[in-house]
Amino acid sequence: MSERQLQFRVGMMVLVAMAIGVGLLVRAGKLDSYWDEDFSIAIQFESAGGIYPSAPVRLYGLTIGNVRDVRLDNKRRGVIVIAEIDAKHKLPIDSTAQVAVSLLGEGHLEIIPGLSEEPLKHGAVISGQAAGDPMALVARLEAKTTATMDSFAATSKEWGTLAHNVNNLLETKRGNIDQVIERAADSLDQLSLAMKSATELIQQANRIVGDPKTQAALQQTAQSLPRLVNDTRETIVVARTTLESMQQNLKNLESVTDPLAKKGNDMIVRLDTSLANLDRLLADASRFVRTLNTQDGTLQKLAADPQLYDNLNRSAQLVTVLLRGIEPIVQDMREFSDKVARRPEILGVGGAIQPSNGLRDTELIEQSGGTAPKTQQKSVRPSFLPGR
Repeated sequence: MSERQLQFRVGMMVLVAMAIGVGLLVRAGKLDSYWDEDFSIAIQFESAGGIYPSAPVRLYGLTIGNVRDVRLDNKRRGVIVIAEIDAKHKLPIDSTAQVAVSLLGEGHLEIIPGLSEEPLKHGAVISGQAAGDPMALVARLEAKTTATMDSFAATSKEWGTLAHNVNNLLETKRGNIDQVIERAADSLDQLSLAMKSATELIQQANRIVGDPKTQAALQQTAQSLPRLVNDTRETIVVARTTLESMQQNLKNLESVTDPLAKKGNDMIVRLDTSLANLDRLLADASRFVRTLNTQDGTLQKLAADPQLYDNLNRSAQLVTVLLRGIEPIVQDMREFSDKVARRPEILGVGGAIQPSNGLRDTELIEQSGGTAPKTQQKSVRPSFLPGR
């Protein structure tokens, strides 16, 4: 084998060893997370004991990410844990997280997936639940165990005292043991009967509950309970609103009736006066009606005497005829006054010298064909005047 071939083989071995070392380094150091796609979510805790950066995040026991940062949340008075989740794992948006701590104090985050079909996105915030301290649980368990042992010791002591008293009773035959035994037997019989009745009652209840119809009815009742609770809550809200409205109306009514209460005496006095005036008015109206209804009254005579009604009717007819006869006279008087107003000289010497023809203006208009004739004023000198 030549030296060149030997160098080539050594170089190949070195390259293979380096590749294997890089692969082991990447695998052991989880360096592949630097180029794998992932997304970050924030988890809110009241306390996050046992959680530290780089702590694993698991889903169903499998690691799907790790904790990147743990910081205090001053706004909500708690802890914010920033976790990086592998992008290939799709978590529902209603998922929650829980801290799981071992007995040695090492903790990790356990994701509890929800039922929503919408996945969590980068930067989402979910709620978390802190785990209990195992040592505190052990301490509480120890305290309870101690209390239980003390109770057992006290009970054993009481049983010892009871056995001692029974022995003394059997030895001395105090308290009529036979009667006590008979009463105890009767009590046991009654207890047996009561247990039998209870057993029969339980069996009947089991038969009733085991009936499919009864189960369906119970299930339907259980399903309707939330609606009943919601309806009750809405009814309470409506009742509260109604009570508030009634209280407001009472306040408004109080504000309205308060001035009335202050002026109550004056109003009562005015009301009494008004009622007295109304009584007097009704009395006057009653007297007036009685006066009209008497036999000597005008309306009673008019209703009872037909001749009086006929006389009134004839009088009305005569008045109508009289008004028709007076109407032309009134018309002539109107025309006369109109002429006097337009030509007052007809009442003096000029009227005596040149009298009117006696016709009305309407008759003159009809004779002239619709136009009033113009009166030719002719100067007539009296005979006793000298000529020109």
